[in-house]
Amino acid sequence: MKLYYHKDTKGNFGDDLNPFIWRHYFPNLIDGEIYHEPKIRQPIAPDDVLLIGIGTLLNEHIPANIKKYIFGSGMGYGADPSVDKSWEFICVRGPLTANKLNLDSALAITDPAILLPDVRPRTSLSEGKVGFIPHCSTADVNIWEKLSGEVGLLYISPRQDSQRFLELLWKCDWVITEAMHGAIVADAYRIPWVSVKTHQEVLEFKWMDWCESLKLIYRPEKLPSFWQVAEQENIGLRKRFIRRIKIKQTMALLQKLRYEQNVQLSHEDIYRSKQDRLLSKVDWLQRNLSNA
Repeated sequence: MKLYYHKDTKGNFGDDLNPFIWRHYFPNLIDGEIYHEPKIRQPIAPDDVLLIGIGTLLNEHIPANIKKYIFGSGMGYGADPSVDKSWEFICVRGPLTANKLNLDSALAITDPAILLPDVRPRTSLSEGKVGFIPHCSTADVNIWEKLSGEVGLLYISPRQDSQRFLELLWKCDWVITEAMHGAIVADAYRIPWVSVKTHQEVLEFKWMDWCESLKLIYRPEKLPSFWQVAEQENIGLRKRFIRRIKIKQTMALLQKLRYEQNVQLSHEDIYRSKQDRLLSKVDWLQRNLSNA
């Protein structure tokens, strides 16, 4: 079975959870990887079987006529996929995905990233920090790390490896997150969170899909967006003035968020029920593939 997921060459915590989680549960069944992007996709053999897990992957780029198990993926990017008999739905991310694909609502469990505490139990206590987790594209703008530090937030980049991400997350009492998997994993470790949004690349559909799966509400606080400025770039007086104003606005908003602590956390019973249902699906797939 091949693990199928989005591969970001710069690194992206949410996508990179796929090998971290699925190789734990299926160590003897996964024998390779296939990337979602056609331009960098490895060759696929006609008898390959795909495990399509964490990510907003269900679109027109899914390979046709190849046996595939859908385990918690969601819709949101690209055109709708052409579903045929080669698709077997174990579960999907949330009710919005299930509705778009005309699936039984029972298949809308939640994002499989909530299994992470089962794979990697927490090993350290909170240090009382408040974290800031940007979207991966926001993380490419260096100013966010500086702004976080100036208002006393612990900057947690989704570009770093999974282990380092978790070490920083565990230092936090709660987090401000633009990255959806920042919220999902924080919630899984029972760390409260607040969602924010700086630009349109943050897809509301996928957030709402996941939030509704755990009876949560997606209500992001809006923050200004910034462009990356090279050290040698002369941006002009007007742009420099606008940038300074936005920096002051952003720092004030981050301080306001930190003060208000208007956090969310899924109900313990709902979270445990969803985790148990996912683990039962893991058991089913293990038995099904072992007997094949």
